[in-house]
Amino acid sequence: MNENKIQKLFAAARQEQPPQPGPDFAADVMQAVRQSPTPDSVSVFGQLGALFPRLAVAALLMIGLCVAADFCAAAVDQSDLTSGVSQLSEQWLFATKGF
Repeated sequence: MNENKIQKLFAAARQEQPPQPGPDFAADVMQAVRQSPTPDSVSVFGQLGALFPRLAVAALLMIGLCVAADFCAAAVDQSDLTSGVSQLSEQWLFATKGF
């Protein structure tokens, strides 16, 4: 559309009368307000119930990351848990003997 047509449309729209509400508009609005459902009260258990699926997914992701990190650490440096624990205890004992 060119600028002239747009200006004509806006001028015609400004001259039009806005639609008038029906005679019982206010009563219809008040009836709709009265019939609207009241919101439920917020409780701690309700909020926890809504959060549990998200927390479960986050926990599963964290467990998966920890298992993957354990496999990566085992593949890179140590062969099993026992050797890792013995190495850690030796380092801890060495640190206490230094003081």
